[in-house]
Amino acid sequence: MKRFADYLDELRRRPEPARRRVLVLTAGSLTVVIFLVWLLNLKFLTSGGGQTANVGSVNSVETLERIKTGWQVLIKRLKD
Repeated sequence: MKRFADYLDELRRRPEPARRRVLVLTAGSLTVVIFLVWLLNLKFLTSGGGQTANVGSVNSVETLERIKTGWQVLIKRLKD
C-alpha cells in the first residue's frame, strides 16, 4: 500500500490540469460529506431523536430557534 507522502510526490509530478482536477474532486467530495453530516445532524435535532437520551437537554423547537437566531445575528453582522 502506498504511503500518503508517496501519493503527494506522484501528484506533484503530474501536469497542472491533472492536479487541479484532483483538487476540485477532493474539495467537492469533502464539501458533500460535510454537508451530509450537517444535514443528518439537523434532521436529528429537529426530529426530537435525542430527547430520550438526555433528559436535561433543550427540546428540538428551542434548538431550531437558537439556530435561526444565530443565523440572523450572523447575517446582520455581515451586512454591517
